[in-house]
Amino acid sequence: MIGKVSMPNDDINIDLDLNTNTLIVEELIELVPASMREELLDGIDVKGELQLAAKVEGVYNENSMPVVNAELEYNKGEISMPEMLPYPITNFNTSIKADIDLNNKSDVYLNYLNANMSNSSLALSGTVKDVMDKMYCNLNLKANADLDELQSFVPEDIKANGNVKLNVNANVNKRQLDNMDFSKAKVKGNLEWNAMDVVYCDTINVKADKLNVDFTLPNAASEELTNSLMAINIEGDDLDAKVADMIVASLEDYSLKAQISNILDEKAPMAVYADYNFSRIDASMDDMTFFTENPKGSVAMYMKENSNDASYIAVYNGDSLSFNMGEEMSFATEKLDFNVSANYDDDQEDLLLQWNPHAGIQLNKAVFSMSDISTPVYIPSIDFQYDTAGIDIKNSSILLADSDFELQGKFTNVDEFLRKEALLKGKLDFTSRYTNVNQIMDIFSGMGDTTLVAEDEIVMTDTVVAETIVKEDDPFMVPLGVDITLNTKIEKADAGNLSLTNVVGGITVKNGVMVLQEMGFTSDAATMELTAMYKSSRKNHLFLGFDFHLLDIDIAEMIALIPELDTVVPMLSSFAGKAEFHIAAETYLKSNYELKMSTLRGATAIHGKDLVILDNKTYKKIGRMLGFKNKENNKIDNFNAEITVFKNEVDVYPTLITVDKYQAIVGGRHNLDMTFDYKLGMSNPWFLRRVGITISGDNDDMKFRFKGKRNIGLENPKGKEEDVHLVKEALRLKDLIYQTLK
Repeated sequence: MIGKVSMPNDDINIDLDLNTNTLIVEELIELVPASMREELLDGIDVKGELQLAAKVEGVYNENSMPVVNAELEYNKGEISMPEMLPYPITNFNTSIKADIDLNNKSDVYLNYLNANMSNSSLALSGTVKDVMDKMYCNLNLKANADLDELQSFVPEDIKANGNVKLNVNANVNKRQLDNMDFSKAKVKGNLEWNAMDVVYCDTINVKADKLNVDFTLPNAASEELTNSLMAINIEGDDLDAKVADMIVASLEDYSLKAQISNILDEKAPMAVYADYNFSRIDASMDDMTFFTENPKGSVAMYMKENSNDASYIAVYNGDSLSFNMGEEMSFATEKLDFNVSANYDDDQEDLLLQWNPHAGIQLNKAVFSMSDISTPVYIPSIDFQYDTAGIDIKNSSILLADSDFELQGKFTNVDEFLRKEALLKGKLDFTSRYTNVNQIMDIFSGMGDTTLVAEDEIVMTDTVVAETIVKEDDPFMVPLGVDITLNTKIEKADAGNLSLTNVVGGITVKNGVMVLQEMGFTSDAATMELTAMYKSSRKNHLFLGFDFHLLDIDIAEMIALIPELDTVVPMLSSFAGKAEFHIAAETYLKSNYELKMSTLRGATAIHGKDLVILDNKTYKKIGRMLGFKNKENNKIDNFNAEITVFKNEVDVYPTLITVDKYQAIVGGRHNLDMTFDYKLGMSNPWFLRRVGITISGDNDDMKFRFKGKRNIGLENPKGKEEDVHLVKEALRLKDLIYQTLK
């Protein structure tokens, strides 16, 4: 030590220089009194070489302190603390310089600090400016930690293994640390974790061959987020995670880049943004499984200032994807792209309005199945965009059992519909090579059901007879609150007993009513045109109204097509040949779609030529009674009939029949209990004009009686004139449909 100290007055002037040779730490410790040494170093063994250089210069008084400039070097250090550390600290080397100016600013310079502990190491350097006040820190840290050896430093409920390499550069100050305000702090680092194996509370286990984490504080893209805190980039090859025996997940070749706002700043809204990229994801939880290949995309969340409202964004692009929920549901696709955004507003009542979602989905070669649906749904492609303003559907196709569908079109009024201010409107183009309506009705049986009972808009003139429900069925219930029109083109379709081709027309679903508008189609039996309305106000009180026109149809096939005709027009089963058939009717249905015969109301017209009477016994009986020339010939040259049905009663209006070169007039009534009251009279030849026959009874006891023609009421028989009752009923039904859709 050299220098001088003087006291010219009350001040003390100091100018000293201190330099040491290499000091052996063990020898220095021996100079400490034993009692103090035991108290300070109990269980601690310190070794090494120490060098110190210092300069003290300045004035010491009440208002001033001298400036101290010191340099310390410690080399070949060893520190052993068996009770605290499992291994001794070796190769402890450090070089420190300090400029201590208590009158102004004091700075500390850590040139280096290196230390080892078994297979772990630490290297630290940097500066601390203005140590006594603002503490501007600029530090560099490099660490290599063997976690197997450092388990004693880890909390008891955590078991961590592997090798961790940490490299951090930090530029922070005391104010930032005190206030947890890192908006201007600069921290950049990297963590590399090899042979990672972490167990938490013996329930959560995470393993990875290699995990690499890069982080920046605040992040480099801070302008994209409000009050941005950190950017983090996580990469790795393989990672396996397990939560007890419930959740198992594995990741391959993964990358995650995220930005996070300062969650500790209560004055600023929170925000998170992340990009992700994986080669493969496998996950399972109980009976749920998830798998995807090459998924990539982004997610984001932005809180709104002074509110619980937030905006959310999710983008996904991936190849193969599958999801299973045991036997309840499964979904798989070869390609899936989607983007979803939502603006949450908790002031709204409706869930969709609260979230106000926007979504776009494109998928290819997908299959979807549910336990409630009897067959899987195959989806070759789907492309649609959704928001509360509307839905735009493009290039979307579905295969359902034997049926195929292609759909394009738009939905509007989505927002108004959700607010219950308007109907959901849609105009769609529907095409199909083949549609099996019977399969579809079975597959979706019960879907669309609602507890809301709508007021019947169709009023029958007589009271509907109540019928007992034998069993609870799940008929198709037309959705409420929608106004959707499908322009339909189907090459081939099966519906009921119908096999149809070239099905063209419009289907409208409006607020609980489904209407088929002038659907034209052909079958092996006939060319047909159908206008119909189906209404589902209650499960056991379904309404069906239809205007059905068939051209050149075989009578046997017509009865097979519409079995109820054998009840309504029993005489048809006695004929063979082709006819034109036109019916306009309405009825209510049971939940299993059976007709409520007591509610059936309608009119039918039948026009036939060259028909053959199959009931030869009845023909011979009438032939003998009326004196037909050929009692064996059962051919009818011409048959035109108009029939009405109302309240279990079927009226056949007088119709002219040409048979055996005779002209006969037939008319009458029968009930749906198969009791008959028919009349037959001859118009030609002249000598039989006064003759009539009444036919009454039932199929087991048919009575034939002669009666004067004038007394059986067969005036004004129908020939080729207009089908008055049919036209009236058809117009009434079409007006009913029009008013319903108006």
